[in-house]
Amino acid sequence: MNWNYQRTGSFEFSSIQNINLKNYNLYYFHTNKYGEEYALKVKSEITEQASRKTTYAEQQNEIRKLSLSYIKQDWLSYVYMHIIGGIKMFIDPGRFDLYNFFEFKNTSEVGFLKHYNISGFSGAINYFRTQPTLILILIPIVLLFNILKLIGFTLFWKNNYKTAPKAYWFMLLIIVYITALTGFIGASRFLVAVLPIYLLFAVLGFSRKKKALLISQQN
Repeated sequence: MNWNYQRTGSFEFSSIQNINLKNYNLYYFHTNKYGEEYALKVKSEITEQASRKTTYAEQQNEIRKLSLSYIKQDWLSYVYMHIIGGIKMFIDPGRFDLYNFFEFKNTSEVGFLKHYNISGFSGAINYFRTQPTLILILIPIVLLFNILKLIGFTLFWKNNYKTAPKAYWFMLLIIVYITALTGFIGASRFLVAVLPIYLLFAVLGFSRKKKALLISQQN
Protein backbone atom coordinates (compact mmCIF):
# COMPACT_ATOMS: atom_id res chain seq x y z
CA MET A 1 0.00 0.00 0.00
CA ASN A 2 2.89 2.34 0.74
CA TRP A 3 4.25 1.63 -2.76
CA ASN A 4 0.95 2.75 -4.29
CA TYR A 5 0.76 5.77 -2.01
CA GLN A 6 4.20 7.00 -3.08
CA ARG A 7 3.26 6.79 -6.76
CA THR A 8 -0.42 7.72 -6.82
CA GLY A 9 -1.03 9.57 -3.57
CA SER A 10 -3.79 7.09 -2.73
CA PHE A 11 -3.19 4.80 0.25
CA GLU A 12 -4.63 1.54 -1.08
CA PHE A 13 -3.61 -2.02 -1.81
CA SER A 14 -5.28 -1.89 -5.23
CA SER A 15 -7.75 0.25 -7.14
CA ILE A 16 -10.07 -2.77 -7.09
CA GLN A 17 -11.04 -1.78 -3.55
CA ASN A 18 -13.04 1.24 -4.68
CA ILE A 19 -14.20 -0.44 -7.87
CA ASN A 20 -15.62 -3.27 -5.78
CA LEU A 21 -17.14 -0.85 -3.26
CA LYS A 22 -18.95 1.26 -5.87
CA ASN A 23 -19.65 -1.11 -8.75
CA TYR A 24 -20.52 -4.23 -6.77
CA ASN A 25 -21.19 -3.79 -3.06
CA LEU A 26 -23.10 -0.52 -3.22
CA TYR A 27 -24.61 -1.26 -6.63
CA TYR A 28 -26.03 -4.66 -5.67
CA PHE A 29 -27.19 -3.33 -2.32
CA HIS A 30 -29.20 -0.60 -4.02
CA THR A 31 -30.40 -3.01 -6.71
CA ASN A 32 -31.75 -5.40 -4.09
CA LYS A 33 -33.40 -2.74 -1.99
CA TYR A 34 -34.41 0.05 -4.38
CA GLY A 35 -34.22 -1.42 -7.87
CA GLU A 36 -31.72 -1.33 -10.71
CA GLU A 37 -32.73 2.11 -11.97
CA TYR A 38 -31.87 3.75 -8.66
CA ALA A 39 -28.66 1.73 -8.35
CA LEU A 40 -27.47 2.83 -11.80
CA LYS A 41 -28.38 6.44 -11.02
CA VAL A 42 -26.32 6.48 -7.82
CA LYS A 43 -23.37 4.76 -9.49
CA SER A 44 -23.38 7.32 -12.31
CA GLU A 45 -23.58 10.23 -9.89
CA ILE A 46 -20.62 8.96 -7.87
CA THR A 47 -18.58 8.40 -11.02
CA GLU A 48 -19.43 11.86 -12.32
CA GLN A 49 -18.57 13.62 -9.08
CA ALA A 50 -15.30 11.71 -8.76
CA SER A 51 -14.32 12.58 -12.34
CA ARG A 52 -14.43 16.28 -11.46
CA LYS A 53 -11.44 15.82 -9.17
CA THR A 54 -8.08 16.57 -10.72
CA THR A 55 -5.82 13.86 -9.29
CA TYR A 56 -6.15 10.10 -9.06
CA ALA A 57 -5.92 10.21 -5.26
CA GLU A 58 -8.73 12.77 -5.02
CA GLN A 59 -10.90 10.72 -7.36
CA GLN A 60 -10.41 7.56 -5.32
CA ASN A 61 -11.08 9.38 -2.06
CA GLU A 62 -14.28 10.83 -3.51
CA ILE A 63 -15.50 7.41 -4.67
CA ARG A 64 -14.77 5.92 -1.27
CA LYS A 65 -16.36 8.82 0.65
CA LEU A 66 -19.56 8.93 -1.41
CA SER A 67 -20.00 5.15 -1.53
CA LEU A 68 -19.56 4.81 2.22
CA SER A 69 -21.95 7.69 2.85
CA TYR A 70 -24.72 5.80 1.04
CA ILE A 71 -23.94 2.62 2.95
CA LYS A 72 -23.97 4.43 6.30
CA GLN A 73 -27.45 5.75 5.57
CA ASP A 74 -28.79 2.20 5.78
CA TRP A 75 -25.92 0.28 7.32
CA LEU A 76 -28.06 -2.35 9.08
CA SER A 77 -29.66 -3.54 5.84
CA TYR A 78 -26.29 -3.42 4.14
CA VAL A 79 -24.61 -5.59 6.79
CA TYR A 80 -27.40 -8.15 6.50
CA MET A 81 -27.12 -8.32 2.70
CA HIS A 82 -23.32 -8.42 2.89
CA ILE A 83 -23.48 -11.45 5.18
CA ILE A 84 -26.01 -13.20 2.93
CA GLY A 85 -23.73 -12.56 -0.05
CA GLY A 86 -20.81 -14.13 1.77
CA ILE A 87 -22.86 -17.22 2.60
CA LYS A 88 -23.90 -17.55 -1.05
CA MET A 89 -20.23 -18.07 -1.90
CA PHE A 90 -20.37 -21.51 -0.26
CA ILE A 91 -23.39 -22.57 -2.32
CA ASP A 92 -22.82 -20.87 -5.68
CA PRO A 93 -22.43 -23.60 -8.36
CA GLY A 94 -20.00 -21.46 -10.37
CA ARG A 95 -21.77 -21.09 -13.70
CA PHE A 96 -19.18 -18.57 -14.90
CA ASP A 97 -16.34 -20.99 -14.15
CA LEU A 98 -18.12 -23.89 -15.84
CA TYR A 99 -18.56 -21.75 -18.95
CA ASN A 100 -14.84 -21.01 -19.02
CA PHE A 101 -13.82 -24.60 -18.32
CA PHE A 102 -15.90 -26.05 -21.16
CA GLU A 103 -15.18 -23.03 -23.38
CA PHE A 104 -18.81 -22.21 -24.01
CA LYS A 105 -19.48 -18.92 -25.73
CA ASN A 106 -21.22 -16.67 -23.25
CA THR A 107 -23.85 -14.83 -25.28
CA SER A 108 -25.35 -13.17 -22.21
CA GLU A 109 -23.97 -9.90 -20.92
CA VAL A 110 -24.66 -10.85 -17.31
CA GLY A 111 -24.56 -14.04 -15.30
CA PHE A 112 -26.64 -15.95 -12.81
CA LEU A 113 -25.68 -13.90 -9.76
CA LYS A 114 -26.73 -10.63 -11.36
CA HIS A 115 -30.08 -12.09 -12.41
CA TYR A 116 -30.52 -13.42 -8.89
CA ASN A 117 -29.52 -10.14 -7.27
CA ILE A 118 -31.93 -8.18 -9.46
CA SER A 119 -34.97 -10.49 -9.73
CA GLY A 120 -34.47 -13.15 -7.07
CA PHE A 121 -35.26 -16.82 -7.71
CA SER A 122 -37.64 -16.07 -10.58
CA GLY A 123 -34.86 -14.24 -12.41
CA ALA A 124 -32.45 -17.10 -11.76
CA ILE A 125 -34.91 -19.70 -13.09
CA ASN A 126 -35.63 -17.68 -16.23
CA TYR A 127 -31.91 -17.30 -16.78
CA PHE A 128 -31.23 -21.03 -16.48
CA ARG A 129 -33.76 -21.74 -19.22
CA THR A 130 -31.36 -20.15 -21.71
CA GLN A 131 -28.31 -22.19 -20.69
CA PRO A 132 -26.64 -25.11 -22.56
CA THR A 133 -27.81 -28.61 -21.62
CA LEU A 134 -24.45 -29.62 -20.13
CA ILE A 135 -24.49 -26.59 -17.83
CA LEU A 136 -28.03 -27.43 -16.73
CA ILE A 137 -26.90 -30.97 -15.88
CA LEU A 138 -23.74 -29.96 -14.04
CA ILE A 139 -25.09 -27.06 -12.01
CA PRO A 140 -27.49 -29.16 -9.86
CA ILE A 141 -24.71 -31.70 -9.26
CA VAL A 142 -22.22 -29.04 -8.20
CA LEU A 143 -24.91 -27.33 -6.14
CA LEU A 144 -25.66 -30.60 -4.32
CA PHE A 145 -21.98 -31.14 -3.48
CA ASN A 146 -21.69 -27.54 -2.32
CA ILE A 147 -24.64 -28.00 0.01
CA LEU A 148 -23.13 -31.23 1.37
CA LYS A 149 -19.81 -29.48 1.96
CA LEU A 150 -21.55 -26.69 3.83
CA ILE A 151 -23.48 -29.20 5.94
CA GLY A 152 -20.27 -31.07 6.78
CA PHE A 153 -18.48 -27.83 7.63
CA THR A 154 -21.36 -26.75 9.88
CA LEU A 155 -21.57 -30.15 11.57
CA PHE A 156 -17.87 -30.13 12.36
CA TRP A 157 -17.98 -26.80 14.17
CA LYS A 158 -21.31 -27.56 15.83
CA ASN A 159 -19.91 -30.74 17.35
CA ASN A 160 -16.30 -29.71 17.97
CA TYR A 161 -16.15 -26.02 18.78
CA LYS A 162 -15.27 -26.82 22.40
CA THR A 163 -12.43 -29.22 21.59
CA ALA A 164 -11.04 -27.89 18.29
CA PRO A 165 -7.32 -27.02 18.54
CA LYS A 166 -6.09 -23.45 18.08
CA ALA A 167 -4.75 -24.26 14.62
CA TYR A 168 -8.28 -25.11 13.49
CA TRP A 169 -9.63 -21.87 14.92
CA PHE A 170 -6.96 -19.98 13.03
CA MET A 171 -7.98 -21.71 9.79
CA LEU A 172 -11.61 -20.87 10.52
CA LEU A 173 -10.62 -17.23 11.01
CA ILE A 174 -9.05 -17.21 7.54
CA ILE A 175 -12.26 -18.60 6.01
CA VAL A 176 -14.36 -15.98 7.83
CA TYR A 177 -11.98 -13.25 6.65
CA ILE A 178 -12.29 -14.30 2.99
CA THR A 179 -16.06 -14.57 3.37
CA ALA A 180 -16.27 -11.06 4.81
CA LEU A 181 -14.16 -9.65 1.99
CA THR A 182 -16.27 -11.33 -0.68
CA GLY A 183 -19.56 -9.98 0.58
CA PHE A 184 -22.14 -9.14 -2.06
CA ILE A 185 -20.36 -10.79 -4.98
CA GLY A 186 -20.68 -14.23 -3.41
CA ALA A 187 -19.05 -16.14 -6.29
CA SER A 188 -17.64 -19.60 -5.62
CA ARG A 189 -14.29 -18.83 -7.28
CA PHE A 190 -13.39 -16.58 -4.34
CA LEU A 191 -13.52 -19.65 -2.11
CA VAL A 192 -10.62 -21.26 -3.98
CA ALA A 193 -8.04 -19.57 -1.75
CA VAL A 194 -9.34 -21.41 1.31
CA LEU A 195 -10.88 -24.46 -0.36
CA PRO A 196 -8.37 -27.01 1.06
CA ILE A 197 -9.05 -26.08 4.68
CA TYR A 198 -12.77 -25.70 4.00
CA LEU A 199 -12.84 -29.23 2.55
CA LEU A 200 -10.90 -30.49 5.57
CA PHE A 201 -13.62 -29.29 7.93
CA ALA A 202 -16.39 -30.53 5.61
CA VAL A 203 -14.91 -34.04 5.46
CA LEU A 204 -14.27 -34.14 9.20
CA GLY A 205 -17.86 -33.10 9.77
CA PHE A 206 -19.02 -36.39 8.23
CA SER A 207 -16.09 -38.50 9.45
CA ARG A 208 -16.27 -40.94 12.34
CA LYS A 209 -12.53 -40.60 12.86
CA LYS A 210 -12.53 -36.86 13.51
CA LYS A 211 -12.28 -37.33 17.28
CA ALA A 212 -8.99 -39.22 16.97
CA LEU A 213 -7.66 -36.57 14.61
CA LEU A 214 -8.60 -33.79 16.99
CA ILE A 215 -6.84 -35.54 19.86
CA SER A 216 -3.69 -36.03 17.77
CA GLN A 217 -3.73 -32.34 16.80
CA GLN A 218 -3.99 -31.29 20.44
CA ASN A 219 -1.09 -33.55 21.40
